[in-house]
Amino acid sequence: MDEQVYFKYKNGYKIKAISELLGMARMLSIGPINTEQVKALHGWLDRQEHFAHIFPFSEVVPVVKKVLADGVVDEEEKVELINLFGSLVGSLQGEDETFATTPSLLPFSEPVLEFESSGFVLTGVFLMSKRSAVEEIIKRKGGTCQRNISGNTRYIVIGGVASDAYKYGNFGTKIEDALELKKKGAKIEFISEEWLVRFI
Repeated sequence: MDEQVYFKYKNGYKIKAISELLGMARMLSIGPINTEQVKALHGWLDRQEHFAHIFPFSEVVPVVKKVLADGVVDEEEKVELINLFGSLVGSLQGEDETFATTPSLLPFSEPVLEFESSGFVLTGVFLMSKRSAVEEIIKRKGGTCQRNISGNTRYIVIGGVASDAYKYGNFGTKIEDALELKKKGAKIEFISEEWLVRFI
């Protein structure tokens, strides 16, 4: 198989798998949850083991494995799972539709922002203004805005309303690249649009 075709196939399969996981998480977040449902999810996760290291699988797999270690899901564990799935697929009600919000399982932090010579990457849909306008504000305060994650990125700012792609399980290469670099020790801070607003 041609390398480019294989990449598209693999990436498409990954998006499909994440979308399916989010669908199950949405259903299970409503509750109630029983042991058979969790076992079924566990079996499905095992079949997607090649995605276990990427978000959101990396957050769900360890918890499901821990909960099923004794083969039974007790009441406390049911609450833990409902909270986990609720955090993953939380929603923000709009007037006409439900918009997917940025997954709260991302490693957000609340640092004192330093704009001068700091690299910012923006992703998602912003509530306060168009992304281009937010970038202009950051530039006026001395920060630089980057299109892609790099070793010079200091902050990745997630818009208050996630992009439409999030609804289908595609969290985008910016978030995935940032998560990978953070795992390797890069000093990248995930901050919310709400936190950014406090400093501008």
